[in-house]
Amino acid sequence: MLGVLAALGALHWGAGLSAAMGGIHAAGLLITPKLDASRAAHVLRWTTCSVGYSGLTGRAFALYVPLGWIGVALAVTAAGAWLTRTGV
Repeated sequence: MLGVLAALGALHWGAGLSAAMGGIHAAGLLITPKLDASRAAHVLRWTTCSVGYSGLTGRAFALYVPLGWIGVALAVTAAGAWLTRTGV
């Protein structure tokens, strides 16, 4: 895996960073703690997803600013949908 990331980074820094952050974000989405799991397991999932998504959004800003704003808008929309679903 490290070799693939290094090869992508050698081609273009954005490709390597996208692959790394996409993998971190996917790992966060695949971590599915049970509802009765410890708080640390849920915090780990949220942290992993947040780091991956913020890395992808930061890379989008660096390559093409409007694409970065689309990433921010998607995060705000997801947060709003989550808030309406939970009734907070």
